[in-house]
Amino acid sequence: MQDETGGVSVGEAARLLGTSTQAVRKRIARGSLRAYKVDGIWRVIVPQAGLPGSDAARTEGVNLGEAVAQAARIQHLEGEVTFLRGLTEHQAGMIAELTRRLPELQAGTTVPTVGPSGPISEPPQPPASTPVRRGWLRRLLGR
Repeated sequence: MQDETGGVSVGEAARLLGTSTQAVRKRIARGSLRAYKVDGIWRVIVPQAGLPGSDAARTEGVNLGEAVAQAARIQHLEGEVTFLRGLTEHQAGMIAELTRRLPELQAGTTVPTVGPSGPISEPPQPPASTPVRRGWLRRLLGR
């Protein structure tokens, strides 16, 4: 309830602004809300523009640079979502193909695999005479 000068209690201001009483107190301390004390009790002047649903509330505190930056971030994130959805679909297709081929592979038959650059050969095997390298402490102790 407003007094004769247009001020409301901190709790009422919080309710009108749709925020907490602590947030109202912080806004008073920062100077973004006008307030005054009457007999040791804070009275807050709530601007009509600050009330939810007013046209000024939707544009208050948002400048053009922030809006452009936010729009760019949203566009970037939408691009990432599109990419990740495509990647997920590709991976789901690969899983489905491997699941289809699983019985053939378990049976021990070799199925020729074709990669992007043609048939994939067997992976290279390491040379048979690769010396076993021991750590410096084992070499020092002769173990």
